[in-house]
Amino acid sequence: MKKNISITLTIIMLFIIVYFIGNGEYFVSSSQPIALNGIVTIEEKELQEKTILKLDGEWSFYPNILIASSNSFDAYESEKIPIEVPATWNSFVEPNEEGLTVGTYHVKINVPVEGEYGLYIRSIRQSNRVFINGEDVGSKGNPSETLKDFKFENDDKYTVFAPSENLMLDIVIHVGNYNYPKAGITFPIEFGTKEAIQRDFSMKILAESFVCIGYIVFGAIYIISYSQNRKRKEELFLGLFTILFGLYMSFTNEKVFFLIFTHLTINEQVRLQLGILPLVDVCLALFLYYLYPEFMRKKAIYIISILLGLLFLSMGFTTR
Repeated sequence: MKKNISITLTIIMLFIIVYFIGNGEYFVSSSQPIALNGIVTIEEKELQEKTILKLDGEWSFYPNILIASSNSFDAYESEKIPIEVPATWNSFVEPNEEGLTVGTYHVKINVPVEGEYGLYIRSIRQSNRVFINGEDVGSKGNPSETLKDFKFENDDKYTVFAPSENLMLDIVIHVGNYNYPKAGITFPIEFGTKEAIQRDFSMKILAESFVCIGYIVFGAIYIISYSQNRKRKEELFLGLFTILFGLYMSFTNEKVFFLIFTHLTINEQVRLQLGILPLVDVCLALFLYYLYPEFMRKKAIYIISILLGLLFLSMGFTTR
């Protein structure tokens, strides 16, 4: 019994450590706000010392409207309000007749030298389009004021790049949402030179890949161990659980799996993300049952497994 408890605690600690390796940056408190009244001024020394800056602070925001270009902002001056970024926009926007909420974020960045700069964007719900100095530089989904043209995007992390003009980058972000509970720019937008953003993005992908592969290798070791003696079934289900969890991790965060298999549609990505979770839970339940059979009833485990199997079929194959 003590051995099983020790194994359980060791596995829990390993999972926590590996999880924080891949996700630690999201548990670190945000940097000091650098945006004030919709303006960010970056000194040359600051850009060199901190190669990646978070554009946290007070942005300009135009609720319930998607402004076509930065040249039109003067006409909407009366609509402008300050908004904290990152944060949800729930108290600032109202759904239109079709249930859509939209808004335009605006910030100007003064840079010390002319050059190519970039943004790393994570979790702008549910769809967004980015303009820099009036140029459309990237989007996820299609934010729109009409449901006919609105399109959400499952892959919500990406980078955009543009040259500065007259030592400035004028950034406009259109955001659209349809029935998502926490919308808007909900995570920091990272800013830096093009080289710094590309390097940092590659490191994020590398770290995420390391985490996913680590889980899969860990699981494979236990399955190999079980195949040699076929006595401890908890090893089999721990191995299956860990491999499936590693695959699930590759479907989330930086979505490494979908960077490799780029042909998958949004619906197919969602089905994979949702469908694998019941399988993960089944393997976890069976692992705990065989590890602690004296505390768990076999019939209850079978019922749980059947229900999760049905959930797998429902979520994995019927999601549209």
